[in-house]
Amino acid sequence: MALFTQLDADLVRNLVELASSPDCPDAELVIDETKYLDGSAQDRHVYAAFEQGAWPASPDRQTWVREIVCRVGQGRMHESARSLWARIHFEGSNGAEDDYVLGMRVDGKDHIEWYEEQLSRGLALHDGVCEVWVPPPPPEKLKKDAWWSKHYLKPGHEDGSVSYKTYRTYIDDVILDAIQDFDALPLNGRVLELCAGDGAFMERLLGRRPDVASYVFVERNADLCRRARDRCASAIVEGLCVDACDHTGDTATWDMIAPPDVVVASGSVLCGQVGSPAMAEPVLRAVAALLKPTSLLVVTGFTQSYINPALLARHGLEVRRGSVSTDAVGGLSSGFGRFHLLALRRRAAPLKPSLRDALLPPSIEESVRKVTISE
Repeated sequence: MALFTQLDADLVRNLVELASSPDCPDAELVIDETKYLDGSAQDRHVYAAFEQGAWPASPDRQTWVREIVCRVGQGRMHESARSLWARIHFEGSNGAEDDYVLGMRVDGKDHIEWYEEQLSRGLALHDGVCEVWVPPPPPEKLKKDAWWSKHYLKPGHEDGSVSYKTYRTYIDDVILDAIQDFDALPLNGRVLELCAGDGAFMERLLGRRPDVASYVFVERNADLCRRARDRCASAIVEGLCVDACDHTGDTATWDMIAPPDVVVASGSVLCGQVGSPAMAEPVLRAVAALLKPTSLLVVTGFTQSYINPALLARHGLEVRRGSVSTDAVGGLSSGFGRFHLLALRRRAAPLKPSLRDALLPPSIEESVRKVTISE
């Protein structure tokens, strides 16, 4: 079987031929939030949607892929070995005749790897909706605060560690691109940054947008907070050396922050790089409560995150951008040829039915169909 790298009919044929069975029940696609957050199930999920004709499914291009959703992980219903489950939604020029969903299960290590490799090469070219969900490592593998100021920055090394340089070289750029693409930061706008580290991203954004009226950053590592304040000393900058990861219900930190136009959480408690799963939801709840209808929340880290579709749904947030191609970040991958970068806004209306529903527990799925978030 040849390896195809385009979103075309050959790729569709290869994916279908790799299927061991058309069996793809809801229980095998939904994200198990408990296991997702505690790191006990290292599943990978992807959902992508395509404009008409962007991924032709037939040689005459009269049928196309509208959506695809899949999960790689251990079987749940029969506790089977690791498999890949997928559903592909087709549409076409023949209307209802071409509007159908094909389910599939792929078994065997080699077939799973081949399926994911082919899909990854196609999705790496995709510039539309694509969400990749990869759970964080187990809590015991999380880095301690001291690691970030000592080993991540590598004091005495001009450019910091390899990880630090990767952030500065690639990840900062895709965050700035998202802010610009969504036209999220107006003249004299307000910015909030969680877990701001040594202030390198703040310096970059303010250098690009000197008109920013207010930049509030939160950082619980006292050494990093001091460095950030020294780096970006300005009347418009306010640094809060507090624990944004506090999950005791204390809202004092958030009560003093005016609604921002842009919130950046890069390498934060929301990204599975500090804190714990128990801390992530209270922080997301507090940030969501600050957002205006036009505010943009950008969340990213290295390749993983505590954020998941059910968590976003509970707090009235919707995904406007779910990932970028690995090509945009020097080859960093969360899986399926993508790097996770979430651009989020408050949900303004009930969601329309889609294959993405399969990722949500039934109770969540029903709620996001009915609830409209008021402006």
